[in-house]
Amino acid sequence: MNSIAPKSSHNLISEIFIGNEEDCYNELELIGNQLTDGISVWNSDGNLLYANPNAKKHFKIDHSFQGPINCMDVMVRMCDFKHTPMTNKTFPISKAIRGEICDQDTIVGVNFDNKQEWFHFNVYALPGNSHDSSILCMTHEVSELVINSHDLSQSAYYDSLTGLPNRILLNEKVKTAIAHSKRSGHMLAVCLMDLDGFKPINDTLGHEAGDEVLKVTAERLLESVRGEDTALRLGGDEFVLLINNLNTDDECILALNRVLISIAQPIPFDKSVCSVTASIGVTLFPNDPSGVDKLLRHADQAMYKAKELGKNNFELFDPTLASRNRANQNTLTMMAKALEKKQFQLYYQPQIDCQSGSVVGVEALIRWNHPILGVRSPGEFLPLIEKDDLIIDLGSWVISEAMSQLKKWKEKGISLTIGINISARQLLHKDFKSSLEKFYHELSDKEDNPIKLEILETAALEDMKSVARLINESRKLNFSYALDDFGTGYSSLSHLKHLSVDTLKIDQSYIRDMQDDPGDLAIVQGIIGLSKAFNTEVVAEGVENIDQIMMLIGMGCKVVQGYAIAKPMPSDIFIQWLENYNSNPVWQTAHDRYPSRGQFELLVIEVAHRTWFEQIKTAFRNGEKIPSQESYETCKLTAWYHGDGAEHYSHLTRLHEMDANHRKVHQEHLKLCDQVANHDEISAMLTMGKLTELNNALIVAIHQFRFQEKLS
Repeated sequence: MNSIAPKSSHNLISEIFIGNEEDCYNELELIGNQLTDGISVWNSDGNLLYANPNAKKHFKIDHSFQGPINCMDVMVRMCDFKHTPMTNKTFPISKAIRGEICDQDTIVGVNFDNKQEWFHFNVYALPGNSHDSSILCMTHEVSELVINSHDLSQSAYYDSLTGLPNRILLNEKVKTAIAHSKRSGHMLAVCLMDLDGFKPINDTLGHEAGDEVLKVTAERLLESVRGEDTALRLGGDEFVLLINNLNTDDECILALNRVLISIAQPIPFDKSVCSVTASIGVTLFPNDPSGVDKLLRHADQAMYKAKELGKNNFELFDPTLASRNRANQNTLTMMAKALEKKQFQLYYQPQIDCQSGSVVGVEALIRWNHPILGVRSPGEFLPLIEKDDLIIDLGSWVISEAMSQLKKWKEKGISLTIGINISARQLLHKDFKSSLEKFYHELSDKEDNPIKLEILETAALEDMKSVARLINESRKLNFSYALDDFGTGYSSLSHLKHLSVDTLKIDQSYIRDMQDDPGDLAIVQGIIGLSKAFNTEVVAEGVENIDQIMMLIGMGCKVVQGYAIAKPMPSDIFIQWLENYNSNPVWQTAHDRYPSRGQFELLVIEVAHRTWFEQIKTAFRNGEKIPSQESYETCKLTAWYHGDGAEHYSHLTRLHEMDANHRKVHQEHLKLCDQVANHDEISAMLTMGKLTELNNALIVAIHQFRFQEKLS
């Protein structure tokens, strides 16, 4: 039987209690057993007079218990909506007994066997001469509603990865901390923290490694600060720390040093070790008597200063304390000693011609074998010295070490091109040309120079004329050149023309996201087209899976490197890998296939459609507004259906089946938008399931047509 509404139940029971007491309880027994709400009656001493089965269940009263039960006996297991334990002052039944007015639909939680259940409590004074002091309590379970409300609050205000408060709570937390500082008379440190070396971990080890670093960082922040302090995650690798109750600047410095030491500890991941450090900017309130926005801005400015001074450090916004930051000089000294002690080593990442299946070259990548912290990747230490002449000495060592390795490989019959990264400072140094001449004369085969110098596009743009002149003058030395991370430096076609490099290396950020981002896909296709126009080789960096490789081969890029092939390896490990290497026969299915206009158009449509649908799933999961899409009539897939599709496949039934399915996707999407807007959750869940099924079938159909166009 459905529960009776609390108001009508209250009126009905009140009418019963106007009559004879014995008759009252008999009638109450008949009605109470039918109600899904809990019904209980208590006297002026707080003793239980009557409870229906659901009330006993709600109050966790054993049915076999025969002794007197007082409201205090059940209160001890109860709490309010904020999880604060109930007291005689706040418990609704106690308040009603004292004659106080009780808020209706009070949320009360019951803890029992480590499980929390939630109820609406409604308490009323009962009428009648003999029952003036009797209290009626009606309870209705709302556990699911409260839990869902809490989960929604968590997802809105707390970071799903780390569990820390997010950007939405930032202003509120800073305001609260400022108010506390004003009341207590203690200082507040507002700290903005950014991780040094985080991007290389994401780029080399993948997003799972990056997520692990962020989670461990959050845990270490909470361990490093006190209970009254606050840690928040702004997004990416940025965090905020609010350190309260500081008496002196030195207390703040001690706290920040604890944080820096904790963050710098290595983080194991899979078979690798991730290492990051932190750059922290700090401003102290009330020494800096600004509002929330300015305090955060000052902390941000100090953080960038900390990065400029060497990272793994903090910088106080107060200029009188800036001299305490000496980490940069310490780092330079450590690295100079490391070079003397031969702590650096070259790793080699193979480059594969997927069309022939052969290994055509390697890229030499430096590593620092730190005696305490283990193997450090270049992204963690090279940025620290990029503006110092130490990077020139280190660059010269890299070229010399690579040439020495080439000689050893040649003795074993291994002949490969080796790519060497050149820093901007080394490239533009006045002695670089003479250094190249020296290295050239050390080559055993000067006609077939295997060394390819890789220049960052951003470095090349710093002084275009000097770089172009160097490339042209060193042609007689048979060095070849690659423009590394191409696409990130915003070079123009005229720049590319004047540089006349031999190879363009597509930046791995575009390769990583091209399967999900139509813009990145178009950039990759454009770079491949430029390489053909300027008669240069093109290499795709950072390939992570077979689908990326197949897509690149299909677009005309055949040379790739990345984790899908192999990670960077020391020389001895690389030799073992080379001896066991076999090309993937799947690559041959894309042999000599350059995409027609229709194929590439379908590829962009497929990527855009998958991206749009991922946005729908994310919005639906988070209870947000469903993103819109162009109508069926204006959709790019509809244009293809009536254009190239009709021209090539109009005779195929499955083309028209795909179009019918495409129409249904649009229809279900519009239906889902309306249902979410009207909060029709059950219908929306059913529609989302149907839409997912239709969309999966549509993606498969697009994929099939794209790969079979050449066969028609």
